Amino acid sequence: MKPALALFVLAALLRLPWALHPAVPEADAADYLRLAGGILAGEGFVDAGGAPTAFRPPLYPLFLAALGASPRLACAAHAVIGALTCLLVVLLARRLGAPAPAPWIAGAMLALDPIHVAATAKLQSEILYQALLLGGLCLMVAPVRAPAREAAAGILFGLAVLTRAAAVPLLPVFAGWSVLRRPRAWRAAAAWAAGVLLAVAPWLVRNAAVMDAPVLTTQGGITLYSSYHPPGGRLLGVLAQDATVAQANAQGEVRADRELRAAAARDALADPLRTARLAALKLAFFWLPVDWEVGAGGGAVSAVYLFAVPLAALAAWQGPRRYALLLAAFAALAVFSAAVYGSPRLRFPYDPLLYVMAADALVGVRRRAWVAAWAALTGALWLSGTLLKQGLRSTAALLGLW
Repeated sequence: MKPALALFVLAALLRLPWALHPAVPEADAADYLRLAGGILAGEGFVDAGGAPTAFRPPLYPLFLAALGASPRLACAAHAVIGALTCLLVVLLARRLGAPAPAPWIAGAMLALDPIHVAATAKLQSEILYQALLLGGLCLMVAPVRAPAREAAAGILFGLAVLTRAAAVPLLPVFAGWSVLRRPRAWRAAAAWAAGVLLAVAPWLVRNAAVMDAPVLTTQGGITLYSSYHPPGGRLLGVLAQDATVAQANAQGEVRADRELRAAAARDALADPLRTARLAALKLAFFWLPVDWEVGAGGGAVSAVYLFAVPLAALAAWQGPRRYALLLAAFAALAVFSAAVYGSPRLRFPYDPLLYVMAADALVGVRRRAWVAAWAALTGALWLSGTLLKQGLRSTAALLGLW
């Protein structure tokens, strides 16, 4: 109990100063805050023109609305949730069989990660999503399966989907693992699926009623289309604004989503070489050890993540069965990134999964000279600010990739 309290207090104390000075809401954050304001005003989920919208999943705007649409209160809640998430990392590592003291090392890595600490100050859905994801995983990998526990895990995963629709690619992975873990335990697997459906059903029913389609989100089309039409041919994460987008948007939110998905598919098939180049770029962005959007000061090195990557790879090599679920999740995310969208922000919520594996390997090699050297190098890169970003960009330019 004492180590858990110490870890929670450490993580919270690091995050609370950021919560006291929230970043000025802009882009996604400003839209989340606008949606929360509409909920508080009794207007429901409406766009800037007052029409019903399903562009963004509903849970994070509801979270903000429950806190009075106050950025400071929301960021304070981020600090508490982030600190609790560190304890969930410890629990997940234990349930996956990581040797002592690896679970505590994994929790400490998340607690100390400067990017995750700085993310507290921004009105972004990743922190809430991360907690729901880890909570669901902790329930799924519990040593004793029970329908009630599986249903609770499904509800948490369903709520995660309602926080970030990018969670959808993981659902088949978790569903398959739920069945294959114990094929005869069909009741537990069915309970998990029922939990997911129970969580997402109200939102789908609402959209069927007011949007004339039971969509989860209408953001997928523009995101997918933009990933095949990035500004300058390389700036991923910026929504495209061209004649195709304008024509689609003129037909309403749901139809625009469908038409832009179709347009993206046509463009991907029309030029396979260009599609392959963009897929490589998206994957590179997904694994990039540089923060672009989450923490304060875009372009800083994500030092703890960079330190963890080779150790996590070592753990995957040494114990692939122990971490089969986590590896399958990253495989699904990699495929999704190559096809749809790659960004360090997309990877950010899953950093704790890497830290669980990295801490496992670190226990076995902590006395090796290369570990100390690698820690020193990653620390130096972190202190160098945007130097790594500039170096990566220059190298990519020399290779004709940027």
